[in-house]
Amino acid sequence: MEETLSSIFMRTKGKPINFNGKTVVAIMEIEITKPRTVFSIRRLGATNGRVQGLALKAVSGQIVVDGSGDGYPEIILWSDTSPDAVEIEVFSKFGSTLKIWNVWKSTFVMNAWVGNTGIHVCEPDGKMILECSDGVGDVDFSDYVVVLEER
Repeated sequence: MEETLSSIFMRTKGKPINFNGKTVVAIMEIEITKPRTVFSIRRLGATNGRVQGLALKAVSGQIVVDGSGDGYPEIILWSDTSPDAVEIEVFSKFGSTLKIWNVWKSTFVMNAWVGNTGIHVCEPDGKMILECSDGVGDVDFSDYVVVLEER
């Protein structure tokens, strides 16, 4: 049996890994250096087998979705309840890190960082395409795919 992505990440202490020629991360981190940084997030696809999600956490900051006014330190954009495209603002007084990872639901439980979970990040034309493999079954970077662009 092949080693799972999550066990490789445990062994490498979460450092990016090479999987079949692709650099894969468990958590993507973006430094936030301005008091306000705006991102657009557009879902390109999600598997029909399980509800997929994108978790976003502003360490030492707040996230506002589509100008809603309320800020939260962490949000999840679920494939079955969030719109295909959203704009988020990350607010930080002293600098922050935006952490992003993929999650999925099995029955009524949210899962992350188990099995073959990981994110392949492509960066064509200044955009970041996040190709996420959930932890179920073989590695499949088409389980959840989003485009992330800083505005």
